[in-house]
Amino acid sequence: MMYIFIFWLILLLFFLAYGLSKLLKIREIESLINENAALVFIILGVIIFMAIITKDPVTILGLNIPTEIQWLGSLFVFGFGAWQFYLRPLKSKVYELDREIGEVKVSVAELKDNFKIMDNKINLLVNKMLKDETP
Repeated sequence: MMYIFIFWLILLLFFLAYGLSKLLKIREIESLINENAALVFIILGVIIFMAIITKDPVTILGLNIPTEIQWLGSLFVFGFGAWQFYLRPLKSKVYELDREIGEVKVSVAELKDNFKIMDNKINLLVNKMLKDETP
């Protein structure tokens, strides 16, 4: 099994495409990567966990890197990618949604005040009409 090799290969291709899209300012590819990066990192997460479960080490050019260090490095890179492409955009969306909810609350409070004022004016008109009709 070569799960960890597949993990590093996909990760390398992903960051190569991401870096080139940023460097060459290709907006279509950059937006496509930003939209689908969370899916890529979910797949990478599955692959790295499969590598850990199957105890799948990789030998690079004849060098034996300890398996635990390979896993640790892979998990750190996976964590960084998950933060960069999923958690950070999610955080900004939550802040934006919180701001919009605050604006809605202010609008609702203003509507309540306006309805109270209208209710008071209607009550005054009704009372005035009732007083005018009584002999």
